[in-house]
Amino acid sequence: MNEVAQAAAAPGLAVKRNWLAFGTGVGIEIGAADLRVSVVRLRPSGARLLGEKTIEGFRHRPAAQWGAEYNAFLRTLGAAHLAATVLLPRRELTVRTLPMAGVAEKDLASAIGFQLDSLHPYAEEDAVPAWARLKG
Repeated sequence: MNEVAQAAAAPGLAVKRNWLAFGTGVGIEIGAADLRVSVVRLRPSGARLLGEKTIEGFRHRPAAQWGAEYNAFLRTLGAAHLAATVLLPRRELTVRTLPMAGVAEKDLASAIGFQLDSLHPYAEEDAVPAWARLKG
């Protein structure tokens, strides 16, 4: 058994981990037509759902309108200051691996930008690119 496995199996480690479990989080699930927002509080005794809201028809409403609804919901729970974790539907993501051997670090952003046009089937304004260099 390696050191990490031994430490994980050590008596009392789970209890110590539980005592470190504090916080409140916001999660947003993007559905086909609706947003589902959940606010959860984590304590050593466990997680508790503070509130849940479905924002209906967000795709057909102005962002300011459903954004105000979202913000009002968070304010009622005292969570308006929190950043959210967003779950994107797989059908709305395009993930590509680009071989960039020989491209200097300073030229990487330009090289990726050059290839982006051929990587997605969306109009230019509909795509939001993000990238990270994989080590190895």
